Amino acid sequence: MLFHLCDGGVVTASEHNRGVVLHDDTIDHERMSSQFKRALGSALSAEQSREKMEGMI
Repeated sequence: MLFHLCDGGVVTASEHNRGVVLHDDTIDHERMSSQFKRALGSALSAEQSREKMEGMI
C-alpha cells in the first residue's frame, strides 16, 4: 500500500500474516512507488476489465 499524506509525506505498508508492516526507509518508498506505477500503467481500464470478467462467466 502507498499513501500520499496531505503534508506531502509518503507512507508505504505491506500486509503480512502477522499484520500490516510499515516501511520507514525512503528507498522502500521509491521502490514501491515505482512498482505501483508500473502495475497501474499496464492495467486495463475499468470498462475493459469488466468486459473481460463478464466474458469469463
